[in-house]
Amino acid sequence: MPPKSAPLNVNAPTSLKARFDALYAMDKYKDAVPMAARWKALIDDASVDPVANAEVLSRAYTGYAWVISDTPQADQMAPAATKAEKIARDSGLTDRDFYYETLAVLSAVETATGAFDASAAHVRQAVTLATQKFGVVSREAAFAEGTLGFLDLAQGRYIDAERHYGHAADVSLQCSAPDDGFTGAMIDTHAVTLDSISRFEESLAEHNRSLEWATAHASPDSPALTAALGGVSAGLSRLNRLTEAEPILREVIDRQRRYEPENYWYRAAYLSNYGDLLNRTGRSEEAEAFWTQASAFFAKAKTRQDPWLAAQPLYFSAGAARMRGDYPAAIARYAATEAQLTANVGPGNVRLAGVIIEHGVALAASGKAVDGEEIATPAIAILRAKLDAQDIRRLIAEVLYARIIAATRTADAGYALIVAPAKALEAKLLDAALSRADLVKYAPTFAAAFATLADLSLKTGHPSEAFHALQLANLTDIVLVNSEVAARSAATNPRTAALIRSLQDHIRLRQGLDKERSFAASARKSDDIARLDVQIAAVDAQIVREGAEIDRVFPAYRTIGRPTPVSLASFQARLHPGEILLAPLPVEDGTLAIAVTHDRLIWTRTAATRAQIGQWAKRIRFSIDAARASSDTAPPFDIAAASALYRAIAPRPISAVLRTHKQLLYYSSGALAAVPPTLLVTAATRGTSLVDTAWLVRTHSVTVLPSLLARADPAPGGRTTTARFLGVGAPDLGPAPIEIAARGATFRTGGIDVKALQALPSLPHAQSELRAIGLALGGRNDRLLVAQQATEAELRALPLERYGVIAFATHGLVGGDFAGLSEPALVMTPPTVAKDGDDGLLTASEVAGLKLDADWVILSACNSASGIGTGGPAYGGLASAFLHAGARALLVSHWPVRDDAAARITVETVRRTRMGEPRAVALRHAILALMADRRVPQSANPAIWAPFVLIQQ
Repeated sequence: MPPKSAPLNVNAPTSLKARFDALYAMDKYKDAVPMAARWKALIDDASVDPVANAEVLSRAYTGYAWVISDTPQADQMAPAATKAEKIARDSGLTDRDFYYETLAVLSAVETATGAFDASAAHVRQAVTLATQKFGVVSREAAFAEGTLGFLDLAQGRYIDAERHYGHAADVSLQCSAPDDGFTGAMIDTHAVTLDSISRFEESLAEHNRSLEWATAHASPDSPALTAALGGVSAGLSRLNRLTEAEPILREVIDRQRRYEPENYWYRAAYLSNYGDLLNRTGRSEEAEAFWTQASAFFAKAKTRQDPWLAAQPLYFSAGAARMRGDYPAAIARYAATEAQLTANVGPGNVRLAGVIIEHGVALAASGKAVDGEEIATPAIAILRAKLDAQDIRRLIAEVLYARIIAATRTADAGYALIVAPAKALEAKLLDAALSRADLVKYAPTFAAAFATLADLSLKTGHPSEAFHALQLANLTDIVLVNSEVAARSAATNPRTAALIRSLQDHIRLRQGLDKERSFAASARKSDDIARLDVQIAAVDAQIVREGAEIDRVFPAYRTIGRPTPVSLASFQARLHPGEILLAPLPVEDGTLAIAVTHDRLIWTRTAATRAQIGQWAKRIRFSIDAARASSDTAPPFDIAAASALYRAIAPRPISAVLRTHKQLLYYSSGALAAVPPTLLVTAATRGTSLVDTAWLVRTHSVTVLPSLLARADPAPGGRTTTARFLGVGAPDLGPAPIEIAARGATFRTGGIDVKALQALPSLPHAQSELRAIGLALGGRNDRLLVAQQATEAELRALPLERYGVIAFATHGLVGGDFAGLSEPALVMTPPTVAKDGDDGLLTASEVAGLKLDADWVILSACNSASGIGTGGPAYGGLASAFLHAGARALLVSHWPVRDDAAARITVETVRRTRMGEPRAVALRHAILALMADRRVPQSANPAIWAPFVLIQQ
């Protein structure tokens, strides 16, 4: 409710005054429907004598208008607020203390109904009155300023809105009662405005402040507490911290069910958000169930706050159906989404046009291309008329439209349409100014757009362009992870950190101005457009200056996150005659099987869809997990899935070329990158015996490429024969379980709360593994940091650039494994008291800040090939961080490694490398030796021998 410091005139009838005071003191953000009924009853009673009861009647109308915004009576807000102001003015009450709130509420209602000019006049008057009567630092002034922020936000003046809401929140905290719901609302809305101008980390911090307020002052069943939790989960999701967001969002959904079971709108909104989170972590089947329930709740809701939000579950489920190739379901859901949006926003809406184009793509993919073009052509015309040519939404729609045209006409016609928008999308992807949240939001559509470009380029005889697009399609995953790693690692240098912070501030200012300009352009406000263009030009000049300075003092800031694709000719020139690049690229309705040798590019297309690729990858990983959990000496493995996946990415004629090129370079992303290629099955296998299975590792050495940039020389040996060796690990932790340690099966894994870091089990084989690696390298120039010495402080004190081979044998954690860990980390010996730079966790961003000059870094820890968190892109996080810190090659794992197997593979690989074998060949021979050793339990199962992959740039 508005401020509680403006009491009714003492001459008002006592009964009405008492009722008003009671209602005024209630929390508007809780129990709105029964409160609205009480306000209406007060209005009816005061109307018996409107002259005598003018003040209470006016203020009752204001209270009623304020409360019913989230109720089925929302359409009565404008009449009630207008009536309140008219009564006050006609009755000569405009000099009373309460009149500012009458004007502020009227302004808020006018803003909500789109009467911006009237709203502006009223809110300016409200701010003036509140400031004059109560002072600048008063709750009343904060209320009026929050209303001004609401108007700014609605008109696209996001920067001004953030400033007004931020000030209102700070003043309200100073001047309001500790439990005043208005304070929580202002903090929460300020977080939303920070998000609108791309200040996402600050937005999450403000959402957390809102949660702290609600936890301290709201009742356990308060909607304010639920909303604050919802804000935190949304902020985490926006930053791709999905593992942390998921349990919070589950709690929000449960709270809505328990405390507000009939608030169907918000229940639906949170269910829809949860479905989106599940879908982004690869659980689309589960997501659809939540979207279905969300749609049903939206249909039951009596309020209609945001037509796009209500349409999202249908739209999301349509996209999920399309991605798995169920085009009849996708088409039906797109049509239903269109009908729902049309009924609420009318034709010509930008978002509606985007849905129609996706509907057209689904029609084209299902064999009804002409129908797809028929509905998509008017839709693309709307987007071209209403969106700037560089708007990401329009660029993505142009790519989709090109796909439709390629289906209805020719591939050449589609290629001609896609080149320009794809180039613009590439510029955005490679621009360090693209915000992290935009990367999170648009990464899947960026990848799909570049995959489409690769497809059309191959079909039209442009292999070099296709090779370029292939890299861009895979690059989005790594950009998503490494942009954050780059920024964090730079923070170790105060001057660089200050430069980057200034650049980021100007980038965010630019993004806010861009959004304001888009709003002004859609409203055809030429004066505002001209003003904003001048501001944007000035900010752009500052960004260029600061960017140039950062490039000078810290060039890795851009190159870590935005590596520029290499040309096909340059890549081929570096290939040896026996090498072959296998670079499969799933597209929506198939898979591009692409191979490159030193003299040609070979490609074909298989029918395996992205959804099928994902299912096969899941089946393989499920087999791995089942085998790891099994005590059986010969647990089963899904050979059929491994065989199908191989046929999808290496069909004829590519498999024929593979037979003559034994050094395989593998480049992929998404589900394909989550499966080590060594365990793919290349030929039919008799029965289910794993001993005789035709694994790819039996015939090929494999090197994984995180990008196609210049690679380190893979010649035998390198400097490994004389390199100084540093072994780090075997941290001083809890005791290893006796029954596990005795049989050598301790897994290097995490998944626990940070408070239990010191309770992680010790790794009985880790120290001997490090010593054995040192001996395999010759035993000279060794340095071991183990047990109590395996700390971050001890590691940083060493001249790390002097070590040619560095091995870590410890636990690996994935971002989100426990609270507060948002990126991968290696476990070190925890200090007695944690402090900055020495808390027992060597995170990816800390790794990126190290200075290495290592031929090889061996990460004998689980999940070291994973991305920033659960479901994150493979080879992001730790792998990318070590490469950018100065490692030329890495040995990493895809899943928890059994302690004894890890030692066998790493030591044998290093020993063979010292004897002169190339790293990939040495790893292959180490794997084959382990597979053949019947003394090792489950040695023939890929769960034991396949986790490690060699990554070499």
